[in-house]
Amino acid sequence: QAAEFLAKPKFVLEHLPESWRIPAGEDSKSRYSLPSLDSFTLALPNTSAAGLGFDVSCVVMDEADNHKNLAANLMALKPIIDRGGQLVLVSTIDPTQAVSVFRSIYGKAAFEGKAKNGFRKFFFGFGSVPGEDAKAYEDRRQGADMAQLSAQGISLDQYMTANFPRTEKEALEPLK
Repeated sequence: QAAEFLAKPKFVLEHLPESWRIPAGEDSKSRYSLPSLDSFTLALPNTSAAGLGFDVSCVVMDEADNHKNLAANLMALKPIIDRGGQLVLVSTIDPTQAVSVFRSIYGKAAFEGKAKNGFRKFFFGFGSVPGEDAKAYEDRRQGADMAQLSAQGISLDQYMTANFPRTEKEALEPLK
């Protein structure tokens, strides 16, 4: 997963116009750097000590609602944020939990400007990507593995709501 995450900035850099590209540093499974900018991207594990001791300008936490150490990491990152650093929490919802640290932050965030908790929220549901229309949604429904869903005790509607939410309300719903 770290390698996949690090592939994102590499992809962007490789697809910039030729005149904008800069040489990348030595790749590893957990680090991608741009030495001429004195910049690097580091992928860290989901542990309570992840990120301690680093002084960074931006932290991106992928699948934050599934991050079991989110509260502890947020406390460790607070000094960075307080000094003007950015924290970006990206996530689908863990539908097995009705309440979580991520949902609390998201629920208090604002769509416009910054909310009292300092966060701005964005929602990209099914239909946000070109080609995601009613037919594509129905194709996803038809393509679901009903035997696997049944074995996990999940209905087709629960699966669709958890994996292909069309609205913010659907995205935040726990499994019923």
